[in-house]
Amino acid sequence: MELNFVEINQTLRQYDLEIDAAYFHGLLAGLICAGIEDGDIDDWLPALFYQRFVSQTDYQDLSNSVLSAYYSIRSELDQDGFGFTIVLPDDLYPLDFRVEMMGSWCRGYLVALIEYAQTVVESLPDDCAEFVSDVEQIVDMEVGEDESEESLDESFMTLEEHLRVGVQLVYENMNPLQPS
Repeated sequence: MELNFVEINQTLRQYDLEIDAAYFHGLLAGLICAGIEDGDIDDWLPALFYQRFVSQTDYQDLSNSVLSAYYSIRSELDQDGFGFTIVLPDDLYPLDFRVEMMGSWCRGYLVALIEYAQTVVESLPDDCAEFVSDVEQIVDMEVGEDESEESLDESFMTLEEHLRVGVQLVYENMNPLQPS
């Protein structure tokens, strides 16, 4: 199942969640890297609701949608050849918005990774630790106005690829017994 920015946003709005698709995807990727298993969903899913009442039916429906996304991301991370992709808006959206969503993705990833695996993160090899530091810097990144649109698009794609490969690297270091 390929995850899509617009479809995830629609699902999140359906449940009145105050997060965007990029943050949500980053959060799930961070949880998976941290070693959270699908059976632990009831421990962290309620945090998405920000203390508001949600009916049992809505909770169950959202839980099923989240698990579907979880399995999709996990499958991508388990693939040979770096099959993981980051869910961001496509290039039909303005670059400023795409950069904002990349920052949101990074925020979700860091929240999950640090909340659920801080001690492991602190003991990661240097290349992984450097990647986590890069993610922290991307959170508040803004588009520079002194570069051409083409150059900015190229820089965006380079950062997106860096995130994709870095997540795969962190996942493999934090989950060494996963299939390769």
